[in-house]
Amino acid sequence: MNIFGIILGLIALGLGFNAIHQRRKAAALSSVVRRDIEFLQQLATSMRDTGFKNYLTLVKGKVSCDAPLHSELSKTPCVYYHMSVTRETRETYDSTDAQGKVETKTRTLREVVASNQRSISFYLNDGTGQIRVEPKAAEFIGEQVLSRYEAEASSAPVANLQWGDFQLSLPQTQNQVLGYALEETVIPLNAELYIIGAVSEESSELLLSKPQGKEQFLISVKSDSELLQQRQNNAKWSLIIAAILAVAAVLVFVFGGHK
Repeated sequence: MNIFGIILGLIALGLGFNAIHQRRKAAALSSVVRRDIEFLQQLATSMRDTGFKNYLTLVKGKVSCDAPLHSELSKTPCVYYHMSVTRETRETYDSTDAQGKVETKTRTLREVVASNQRSISFYLNDGTGQIRVEPKAAEFIGEQVLSRYEAEASSAPVANLQWGDFQLSLPQTQNQVLGYALEETVIPLNAELYIIGAVSEESSELLLSKPQGKEQFLISVKSDSELLQQRQNNAKWSLIIAAILAVAAVLVFVFGGHK
């Protein structure tokens, strides 16, 4: 049995499933109708007797919040952030070949030593009105504000990492520390957002939150047209690469079996 051919086939299968998933996400995005907040408020008022709940739509507007978060690394005022610190080390190890010869080698390892995500409720204003957004369980597409690599100056492992006001106690390692990759993505104040979610009325206030059922809840700094193009491209390239790998797997099986 040709292991290499099996691996290629499995990768092709995975990419095929990813293409289907991306196509479904693109179709779901293109089917959502954008509404302004004034229209939603009028609709809620007209349905007040029966209740206005779980109206799936796309809303565009600017972020406002009286008590924002401050991201951990860049200290950016925001309503959402995700940060991570990855430690890069060099490990020395012994490798034994088929003849029993032992050779000392090195390899680079990467370990996430810190990761955190936070979000808070905020308001979205589109010029016709405002709506409160409860972002729990949303998929966030934010703005990257930090992508930095800090080389380790000390030859010995350190117990703590400090970057500005940020401090981190590090797990022990016997490997040589090469440096740290710091990454942070935020949704800052006044950012223009595109949100797909469910609108309801609660206590005479419009609320945008996670839909009931399997519909997507997306909070993005990218426009709906950008996201649609990205998902269509992802589906296309996943399908193309899957087809190439599938052909390669077949060739490996055919010609590998004649050796």
